[in-house]
Amino acid sequence: MPTSPTRNTCEQDAGEPRSTERGFPCRSGRCYLRLAGRDVAMAKFELEAFGHLGVLSVLDRWESVAVITYAPGMQAMLARYLEALAELISFEVLYCPPAKPVTTPPRPAHAARTP
Repeated sequence: MPTSPTRNTCEQDAGEPRSTERGFPCRSGRCYLRLAGRDVAMAKFELEAFGHLGVLSVLDRWESVAVITYAPGMQAMLARYLEALAELISFEVLYCPPAKPVTTPPRPAHAARTP
């Protein structure tokens, strides 16, 4: 019976864990908010309007704590989302990592084609 393939393992690469097989980031970012229960739907709809930037989940409905899980490297877009959301509803940011400039790795040079 063949063995199942092993899962991607993460390595620390310049401060950000990355998959050893494909180079994709291993961990999603998280931003924690406190907002009124009546405003959760509005926050979700706005998140969808920002191109499905992330997923909003309620962690504690009694304390009105929610978390936005988003793709690594999207901190700047998340900051713009939070600014737009602040114009619509009131909320408190409990924890959100600072926005980093978005950088992309250099593309490899292709070998010159010969006819």
